[in-house]
Amino acid sequence: MPIEAKRVPQYYDAMKLNFRFLGRFSEDLAGIALPEEFTEGLDVKALRCLVADIVPSSAPRIQSCMIAVNTEYVDNNHVLEPGDEVAFLPPVSGG
Repeated sequence: MPIEAKRVPQYYDAMKLNFRFLGRFSEDLAGIALPEEFTEGLDVKALRCLVADIVPSSAPRIQSCMIAVNTEYVDNNHVLEPGDEVAFLPPVSGG
């Protein structure tokens, strides 16, 4: 199913981030157009909102997924730094 993505105006201007979308996100969010630069001081909560705005169909999963920054799980208050690798890990279940 194609994703409906909208381009957000580029009003971010200070730092670059690297993204990894794991599990189902690698399929659902492949090819989304994220801004190339972000304002310094951006936290994980604001990043979640930004990605959810770009791909509204994935918003519920984006809001509930785990986020790792540089291979460490972080909470929504974590402030991102230039060059950080941000990984979106979808919820998993198993038996």
